[in-house]
Amino acid sequence: MLDSAIVLAVGTYSCSSATPSPGTPGAYLLDAATGKFLKTLPVASSNVFGQPVFAQGNLFVATESNGVYSFAP
Repeated sequence: MLDSAIVLAVGTYSCSSATPSPGTPGAYLLDAATGKFLKTLPVASSNVFGQPVFAQGNLFVATESNGVYSFAP
């Protein structure tokens, strides 16, 4: 999902060594124009379930076992 700053949020269901932070489940923020990795938003040890969503200035990330996380700028 894109926000107004052209940041792409991508959730991880399972982690591999190919992800920016190996073994760390979470939502990854990417620059939509360049694809450059910006930041990992951790969600403890739970897998992200569904697409992260930007709404009203927050990023909401649903997880498989730890509920919904809300990240503010």
